[in-house]
Amino acid sequence: MSAFVKVAGTWRSFGPSVKIAGTWRTVGGGWVKVAGVWRRFLGSSPALGTAILRSAIGGTTSAVTAAFTPGANCVLLAFAASKSSTAPPRPVISDSLGGTWTAISTAIDGPAVNPFIYGSLYYRTIGASPANMTVTASPGQTSTIVAVVEVPNGGTDFSNFAINANTAGDPSCTIATPAAGSVVVGFMCGHLNVTVAPSAAFTALYNALPAGATNHRTEVCYDITSPVATCAWVSALTNSVGILVEVKQQ
Repeated sequence: MSAFVKVAGTWRSFGPSVKIAGTWRTVGGGWVKVAGVWRRFLGSSPALGTAILRSAIGGTTSAVTAAFTPGANCVLLAFAASKSSTAPPRPVISDSLGGTWTAISTAIDGPAVNPFIYGSLYYRTIGASPANMTVTASPGQTSTIVAVVEVPNGGTDFSNFAINANTAGDPSCTIATPAAGSVVVGFMCGHLNVTVAPSAAFTALYNALPAGATNHRTEVCYDITSPVATCAWVSALTNSVGILVEVKQQ
């Protein structure tokens, strides 16, 4: 039995119907307006995949990951931080393929006391044909780390993020309530080298001193499926900083 709806005074078969360019049309797959043009919408955005740690590494004035091949149609997040007795530069991200990395934040700064930790977070999209690559964080000073996380089917709206600095090893970040289908990813680092515990809702991807770094513990974690908005790290580190970011669907 067909369903009907009254559209502009006329009963129509319910597909449903929408007005497209001044004309009412029955739409089975639905339509969406993209850049001012109505296009047939054949399905919802693909669900986000579980976050994957691709590499975490350290160095002195720069840090370069081991080579890896990311998955197709994903977004890469690269967290970098430099630690020094004087205010260090905030590392910039690049890769061996000459890809475009866009800054989410270039002011992930720890407490303004020695040792100083200044960081940044960048993203890059990967298309349907990924290639083997390395990622570099530079310039740094004394001790520099970089951690790269892949989120399958991740979008490019990173407006929902929060940063917190702490003179102990306990930064706590709270973002606006994330969408149920999003993934929330957290990055944290601090002075010294002791175990770090994120909030219970989060799964740790990395919790160690990156090879090549000096007293520069780093922790990476994520929450998926109706993720929470707060991550409160607990540790015996000093002068720590954390960033929490929502990764939305494409």
